[in-house]
Amino acid sequence: MIVFLNQHLFNPLSNKIKTISDKRLSMMKFMRYISKNLNVIPRILDIQNVSNDVLLALIRFCTYDKRKRLNFEQQMEQVILEINMIDFSLA
Repeated sequence: MIVFLNQHLFNPLSNKIKTISDKRLSMMKFMRYISKNLNVIPRILDIQNVSNDVLLALIRFCTYDKRKRLNFEQQMEQVILEINMIDFSLA
């Protein structure tokens, strides 16, 4: 179930929400929201035709908060960029 939710719902919705609202979807918040709202799953299976009310709910309840500190994904991106910069400077 976790693999299905990740591959078929979380990843595509994460990309869609990123383009719409410039916010990042949180895996933990998304899974908590889905577990409490199982009736939403059939409504979001067709990613291209997800209704606006569902998208707005996901953006409101399942995205990272705007904070000064970096969230997990931002920290990972920063580490990867730093590793790439070190590799580039050594070459």
